[in-house]
Amino acid sequence: MTLPVARSVSGYEFETFEVDLAPDEREVRLDISYGVDLSDNTFGTISVHHALNRGNVAGEVESGMFIGIRTSF
Repeated sequence: MTLPVARSVSGYEFETFEVDLAPDEREVRLDISYGVDLSDNTFGTISVHHALNRGNVAGEVESGMFIGIRTSF
């Protein structure tokens, strides 16, 4: 891909860059969730998440946890 990188009196200067759109590694993700009714109008949930090669970037690791309560009136 050729892109302009500078401007001079005679015009623009261009450089060629190689763009690789194929990911180096595939993302692998594991999500586990559990939900339970706490009462007639309240629901609780807990989730854990772990991803390897997050965003298809080799070596990126991401982990997380979510705890939630939902209530209706």
